Amino acid sequence: MRIPLLLCGFLILFSCKEERTENTTESSESVDGQTIAVRYAKGFTINETKNGYTITIAGLGTETNVKQQFALTRQVNSDINAQQVPIPLQRVIATSTTHVPMLDELQVLETLVGFPGSDYVSNETFRTRADAGQISELGSNESMDTERVIALQPDAILSFTVNAERGDNSAFAKAGIPQIQLGGWTETHPLGRLEWILVVGALYDKLDEAQAYFDKAARRYQSLAAQKKDAVAGSRVLSGGLFQDVWYAPRGNSWMAQLLKDAGMSYVWKNTEGTGSLNLSFEDALIAGKEAQVWIGPGSYTSAEKMTNDFSGYAQFASFPDNVWTFSRRVGATGGLLYYETAPMHPDQILEDMIEIRDNTKRDSLNFFDRL
Repeated sequence: MRIPLLLCGFLILFSCKEERTENTTESSESVDGQTIAVRYAKGFTINETKNGYTITIAGLGTETNVKQQFALTRQVNSDINAQQVPIPLQRVIATSTTHVPMLDELQVLETLVGFPGSDYVSNETFRTRADAGQISELGSNESMDTERVIALQPDAILSFTVNAERGDNSAFAKAGIPQIQLGGWTETHPLGRLEWILVVGALYDKLDEAQAYFDKAARRYQSLAAQKKDAVAGSRVLSGGLFQDVWYAPRGNSWMAQLLKDAGMSYVWKNTEGTGSLNLSFEDALIAGKEAQVWIGPGSYTSAEKMTNDFSGYAQFASFPDNVWTFSRRVGATGGLLYYETAPMHPDQILEDMIEIRDNTKRDSLNFFDRL
């Protein structure tokens, strides 16, 4: 079952993750060589070996909470105990729209042979290949067509989680297809989300290219954050909105709260604990955010008229309607929201948007956000 679009708008904005509990079971795989520096991400480590890399991925708060370890090898070695993945990957299945820009940036999109829910992807190269039948439609992400997946003979499935149906006893595992969790969505810092491009870089033996992309974006992000002013009048900010009488908003330790902090904005729920979503009543949201001058990300709404038609109470907020900013206006050829797909690759551009909004920009259209 797909998450309804309005709820999806709230959850993807700040991630639906709760605190992660890592599986601390030690692997029998020995790790040698240099440890690759990971500066912001908490969900993975990479070690360089003589014949490739060893990647370890923490349990991502899923129902199986599996800690994964893979030996990425340029040449298969029978002495290695960890699951081996030959690199560079030649045929891959991706399962999240956020995977596509990483493959495109590393110039390996031609290796993508299958995707569930391809209409959600807006990347032009992807659309051309999908229309030509070079990327197979695999159904819904929650229940991919098992026979079709196995028939495609992928070297790996890039997943954003591993649930019970995709664990060690799944048909994919029995067919020898590794399922590699890309957990950028679990991170608490915007640069931590982006840093997962290093895992994709290792899978394609393009770690240097991935590192160069990350370093460039990180430098720009850090430069913008260093220029921030202390929170000033006009920068108090509200986020989220109602779905079925519950107001969903990012908690104080979420990546979105971190980004607002780095922009010099004062988030109304900055002192709340946790990294997932707050579930509030409208009354609680109104008490906290009524006087906030800015409202970021009111779900999938694109117009003030639609918001007040759905719920007249929105008009009680001081930010409404002139200073409400949405990411939902930019839609691809087949209906996918560009923000969901491309924003994680550009945390520096999101931060730039937040700084402009903080400084009362006269513009109505920014990198990712548009005035309602």
